[in-house]
Amino acid sequence: MADVPFKAHRTVRVGLIGLGNRGHGMASGWAAVPGCTVTAVCDIRAERAGRTADLLVSEGRPRPAEYGGSADAYQRMLRRDDIDLVYIATPWEFHYEQGRAALLAGKHALVELPVATELDELWDLVDTSERTRRHLILSENCNYGRNELAMLKMAHDGLFGEITNGHGGYLHDLRALLFSDTY
Repeated sequence: MADVPFKAHRTVRVGLIGLGNRGHGMASGWAAVPGCTVTAVCDIRAERAGRTADLLVSEGRPRPAEYGGSADAYQRMLRRDDIDLVYIATPWEFHYEQGRAALLAGKHALVELPVATELDELWDLVDTSERTRRHLILSENCNYGRNELAMLKMAHDGLFGEITNGHGGYLHDLRALLFSDTY
């Protein structure tokens, strides 16, 4: 949704879906953001939800509600009324379904890449976001780094002249690392 601001919240309440190395590691980051609290965590493996909840408690944060043990556990979590934003760090094949479900549940969604793997799924997410008036954001950390934002500012300032075309990208499958106990 272009040009639609987020509604202001004194505290942003976050639910996490997918607690492998990426999701588990991001839990502390979310909890450390001023004005943000992790209210629920979910993984198909219930012990991972417990591990992440334990981590947050050990850092002095409130214990989030735990969901897990089944493929539809995230759907139960999405029924909560104390979640404003859902962060999704599951394997690729679940991103579209879980991101769409978050929007339909009235939550904003931040989804690790790729958001979807089929063009019709991408357009459906756009349509669903616009219909529900909830944002779906691609969690691509390489877009928001210091170097990337510096290049964007230079382009906007005209340092490179008139840019008429640009192309870039990469493709790598990190699932083996993200689910490794030794990574």
